[in-house]
Amino acid sequence: MVIITMANNTLRSKLLISYFSIILLFVVLINVSIFLVLENFYIESKKKDIISAQKNAINFIRVENSRVFEDGIKQIEADVCSKSVILIKEKIAYNDFNMQFPIDNFKKDYIVSRKLKINNGNYFVVSYPLVEKKEHVGNIIFFYPMDWGLKKVFLIEKQIMIISILALVVVFIYSVYISGSIINPLNKVIEAIESIKVGKFNKKMDVKGYSEVQKLCCAFNSLNNRIAELDNKRRQFVADASHELKSPLAGMKVLVESLMAGGINDKEVSEEFLMSLNNEIDRLTNVVNGLLELAKIENSDDLKTNRLDLKLLLEDVIKSLKPIAKTRNININFEGDSILYEVNRDNIFRAFYNIIENAIKYSNENSKVDVTLLKDDFVKVIIRDYGIGIPEEDIPYIFDRFYRVDKTRARQTGGSGLGLSIAKHIIKLHKGDIEVDSKVGEGTAFIIKLPM
Repeated sequence: MVIITMANNTLRSKLLISYFSIILLFVVLINVSIFLVLENFYIESKKKDIISAQKNAINFIRVENSRVFEDGIKQIEADVCSKSVILIKEKIAYNDFNMQFPIDNFKKDYIVSRKLKINNGNYFVVSYPLVEKKEHVGNIIFFYPMDWGLKKVFLIEKQIMIISILALVVVFIYSVYISGSIINPLNKVIEAIESIKVGKFNKKMDVKGYSEVQKLCCAFNSLNNRIAELDNKRRQFVADASHELKSPLAGMKVLVESLMAGGINDKEVSEEFLMSLNNEIDRLTNVVNGLLELAKIENSDDLKTNRLDLKLLLEDVIKSLKPIAKTRNININFEGDSILYEVNRDNIFRAFYNIIENAIKYSNENSKVDVTLLKDDFVKVIIRDYGIGIPEEDIPYIFDRFYRVDKTRARQTGGSGLGLSIAKHIIKLHKGDIEVDSKVGEGTAFIIKLPM
C-alpha cells in the first residue's frame, strides 16, 4: 500500500511539475517575446525621432565654413535626449559626446544605426549623412543612451511580469485541482481494490469527473459486481457441494458402522446394507462426475463443432432414454424435420439428454413427454412434460447447482442436482438460451433456442 501511495504521489507530482513547467515555459517565452517586441518597437520609434531631429539639425550647420550653431544643436539634442558629434570634411566640427567610439564605422553616405557599448554604457547610435551639392561631405551622429531610454520598456515589462506571476499562481492552484481530480479517483479505486483483497465487495465508485475517469469508475463497479457475484456463487457452490457430498458419506458411515456392530454376521442384513452402500457410492460418484463435467464445461474457451442433423441427434437421445421412460410407462413423442447445424455432438447430446431425462423423472406415471424440433428465427427444441410443474418462485433458480424444487422426490430419482446446470452451460457455449414455461399440476416446457 505504501508503494502504491508513493507511486500515486509521484504521479501527482509529475503531473503538477509537467503541467506547471509547460505553463511556466510558455509564460517565459511570452514575456521574452513581448520584451523584444517592445524594445524593437521603442528603438524603431526612437530612430525615426532621431532621424527627424538630424534633418532639423542640418539647418544649424554651415558646411562651407564648417560652422555649427551650438545652441540650436543642443536644443535638438535635448528634444531627443541624445548627445551628438558632427563631422564635416573628415573633421569633427562639433562634439558633445566626448567619448571614444569607432568613428570610421559611421562615415557613410547613408543612414547607419547600431547598438554600441561605450565605457560600460549602452547606446543607440544613428549616423545621418551631410550632403552638399550631391556630394557626401560629413555626418551628424546622435548617441541615445539605451539604459535610460529603455526604462520605460522595463517598467511595462515589470507590469506584465507581475500579471504573469499572478497568472502562474492561478495556474498552479488550477493544476493542483486538475491533478487532484485525476489522482483522487485512482486513489479511491486503489482503496477499493485493497478492500476486495480482504473480501469486501461493497465498495462502489462515484461515477463523476472526466470521461476517462468515469469509464474507469464504471469498469471498476462492473468488475466489483462481477467478482462479488462470482464470490457468492463460489460460497454457495462450496456450501452446496459440501452438503451434497456429506449426505452420501454420512449414509455410508452409518451403514459401515452398522455392519461393524454385528450386522455383517446376518447375511440378509449385510446384503441389504451392502446394496445400500453401493447405491450411496453410485450417488456420490454421480455428484463428483457431475461437478467435474460442469467444471470442464465452464472452463471451455471454444467448441469443436461439426455440421450434423439435429433430428437424428434427438432421435438418438430419445432412444437412449426409452428404457428409463419405460420403467414409468411414459411415452416420448418426437416431431420435427431435418435441420443441419454446427454443434459439438457430445455436449449438445448431453444437454438434450439431461433436459429430457429431467422431464421423464418429474412426469406423472403413465403420461408422456413431447419433443418438438422446429425452425423460425431460431432453431428451437421444445421439451414438454405433463407432470408436477414448477412453482413460479422456483423457476429463476432451477438452473443453479444442486437446486431442487422437490428435494424428497429428487432423492428418490437419484438426481445430483447438476443436470440442468450442465445443460444451461452447454447451450450458452453454443450461443443459445433456454426458456422455461411451467404451471403447477399441468407440466413444464423447456424451450431451447439456438441462433440461426
